[in-house]
Amino acid sequence: MKKNILLVDDEPSWLKSVSQLLRRKGYQVKEAASAAEALVTLAKYKPDLIVSDLRMPDMNGFDFLEKVKKLPKMSMTPVVFLSAIDDFHAKKVAKELGAVACIPKPFNKDEVIPTLEKYLHLLPSVLCDGEACYSLLLVVTFFRQRFSPHAL
Repeated sequence: MKKNILLVDDEPSWLKSVSQLLRRKGYQVKEAASAAEALVTLAKYKPDLIVSDLRMPDMNGFDFLEKVKKLPKMSMTPVVFLSAIDDFHAKKVAKELGAVACIPKPFNKDEVIPTLEKYLHLLPSVLCDGEACYSLLLVVTFFRQRFSPHAL
């Protein structure tokens, strides 16, 4: 089964190049040219992964991530930031808000694909197609965050 990725970036050239790269790797890709457009898309589309820019004119990536995590059945969807903003503070805030990774632009395609695949394959979609699984994933995530080695 092909994995679905929502790609969010206000720069058409980045949107096109990343989208083409992911499609060549066999992924289904939906594109959104803004965070607002992505939120509309998420009302009717459940991706396996969201890849978003941080700096966008209508809504920054941090605000977008906060809104995504509040959407029904979206709190467990991994979000990866792909952005020219590459500083420690931005990465820290992204992680605190729930992003699983931050990849700097310009990117090396040999690094991007393995990072995205890591998060696409953490939770096989065949196991997660119902409310019970969703609830179990929330519990597992809570315990991972609460009892991770970094929290001790």
